[in-house]
Amino acid sequence: MASPLTSTVAGAGPDTLILQVSGTPYAGVMPMFTVSVDGHQVGGVFTADADHFSGQTQAITLHGTWGPNAVVSIDYLNDGWNQLVDWSNPEAVMAVPGNDRNLIIDSATFDGVALPGGPHGIYSDTVGVNTFTTSSLAPANNTTITAHAGQSAFTDIQAQAQQFAAAGITQADIDAYQKAMTEALAGTGLNDDIYSPGVKNGGAPVAVDDKSLDFNGGHYDIKYVEDFGNGGGLFTNHWGQAGVTDGTGYSQVQTSADFSGLMIPASGPDGGLAYGLHILFGSLTPAWHSGTYAALWPSDDKWPGPEIDLVEINGDGQPYGTLHWARDGVTGQGGEANNGYSSFVYTGIDASQPHAYWVDWQKDHITFGVDDHAFKTFTDHVPQAFVDGGTNTSPGIGSKFEGVANTGTLEGYVYATPSAADTGATLSQLTGAAADSPLV
Repeated sequence: MASPLTSTVAGAGPDTLILQVSGTPYAGVMPMFTVSVDGHQVGGVFTADADHFSGQTQAITLHGTWGPNAVVSIDYLNDGWNQLVDWSNPEAVMAVPGNDRNLIIDSATFDGVALPGGPHGIYSDTVGVNTFTTSSLAPANNTTITAHAGQSAFTDIQAQAQQFAAAGITQADIDAYQKAMTEALAGTGLNDDIYSPGVKNGGAPVAVDDKSLDFNGGHYDIKYVEDFGNGGGLFTNHWGQAGVTDGTGYSQVQTSADFSGLMIPASGPDGGLAYGLHILFGSLTPAWHSGTYAALWPSDDKWPGPEIDLVEINGDGQPYGTLHWARDGVTGQGGEANNGYSSFVYTGIDASQPHAYWVDWQKDHITFGVDDHAFKTFTDHVPQAFVDGGTNTSPGIGSKFEGVANTGTLEGYVYATPSAADTGATLSQLTGAAADSPLV
């Protein structure tokens, strides 16, 4: 019998969907995923901590108002595998712990009734293919997710090898890059998980859910990292001249007219991400002209409201941060007249160079900083997350045309939550490691 782990509960409503999940690790990292029902995400980012090889399982309990034919979508975020082994026998390679990261739906129940069709593995992080209904675990979109993905994985790797060869990347390059990443990331709270050698200096690191970070007098568990080397993960909302640049591990927004942007979708007040540490690694060019920005947008998509601007460029060519709120306390109405805000300048920061812009957002305060320096703490007009009756947040970057073509580059995003532990990497270590990697 599989041994259970602690259940995770999210959502509210009369219906209950319980997913029993487990995972297989790669580079010490377990699968991360989100769950949407009828197109609406329920809860945040989940991690399958249960080790499938050890017979463990854990419950993800979701509540809502859905009915028996609702469509459930699993968005598997961090697919990864060992590129340095011989995949000519994929079944054998995948059977070895540590070679291939996969998510397994061991079983599921809806309103107390077991769903037929399981268990099955989710082997790909291709968005939109892993769906079923609240009546059956059989795929809802005619894709075969119950079959083993050995042949598919082997085909993907063969295609990737051809891309590497076309780019002049050899196995020696991969080996040298992995060695350099291991050394650069030692003790930083990030690991050396390599998605792809890519074209820009190699692959990118991915944080482990149980890795940690010390800074600003607090201790944090790293929960989610997006390095843009895996297609963008949660950052799926693109508009204008924006997107993830293939193979290079970063995202860009460019504009010569109108607006462009890229962000985690604003899917509702309980979507997105909540209290904690949000770090965006990036740069804005030209740094002397306004137009580009990196921000945490309210996930209920109501403005004026609790918008958190990590960095923009003012009319004097200076980078600055801003906290917004609705003056009358009612979000989404009143336009600019109802937009309350307070801004401050990041003195001495050259926004054209890569920096780690961050906010430490808690219930009673929010602190803005760049790299190792905290610039401003607010205790008034602090946004409240969904758990306290407010709205969560959706990180992203954007650009608006203000007479000069401009570019915003987001090369990495880290989300971490407070922890009771007292040891971990420092922000300078995290930033220093990123400086040697494609994050910056």
